[in-house]
Amino acid sequence: MFCIIRKFIEEYLELQKSKDHGGKKAIEALFNMRVSGGKKDISSNLDSYIY
Repeated sequence: MFCIIRKFIEEYLELQKSKDHGGKKAIEALFNMRVSGGKKDISSNLDSYIY
């Protein structure tokens, strides 16, 4: 009985490890795009871009 429960718990934990709850894959995909260009002064003129 305990072997079955232990195996179930181990399989569940392995399944949980493989899930991406933090969005790590999405962030890596954004970095891999290597987008360049765009406005360089966006941080200093943020108010003009918000409105």
